This record gives sequence, structure tokens and C-alpha cells, in this order.
Amino acid sequence: MTNRLAVSKELSREEKLELVEALEARALREKRKRSGYVPNSLQAAVHSSPKRIRFVASANGVGKTALDVWEAYWTSQGTHPHRPNLTVPNRGVIILDSPDKVQRWL
Repeated sequence: MTNRLAVSKELSREEKLELVEALEARALREKRKRSGYVPNSLQAAVHSSPKRIRFVASANGVGKTALDVWEAYWTSQGTHPHRPNLTVPNRGVIILDSPDKVQRWL
């Protein structure tokens, strides 16, 4: 920490602004790297399933919503990695277990 203070006192205002801008740009690049979708084992199994109708039920935080969003995105773009010949429009059904979740989905 002492080194940072010593370096920051030696920099001009413009150099400090450039440093902050560079650090923010690096943070944004790191954030973009993490934003890629990597399916967990359950999601990967559902994505790659050849079945026409698939049903997913699991505990909170397993990734059901992310799975459905990516299925919808890939289908709408025609880029599904396991189902390249899906027709658009297509349908997905989400059954909510609590009425308060409806507002969050809308």
C-alpha cells in the first residue's frame, strides 16, 4: 500500500486520470471475459438432449433460468450448438412455484 501512495504522489493529475481510465478499461475487459455462458452438467445435458420435449425441475440456484434464456437466444438466432434445425417461432414454458415471481418475470 505504501508503494501505491508513493507512486500516486509522483504522478501528475493527467497521468492519474490516464491510469484510472486504463484500470477501468482492464476491469471492463475482465468483466466481459467472465460474461460468457458455460453450462453446468445439468444444463449441458438438457442443451444436448435430442428430445423434442424437455422438462427441468431442480432446486433454486441450479441454473434453470439461464438454461431457458440461452435456449431461447440460440433458437431465435439460429445458432443452437446442438439443435441447428430448430424452427422459429418456438415455445418454452416456465411454471412458477410462487405468485410473487410473476412480477419479476414480467
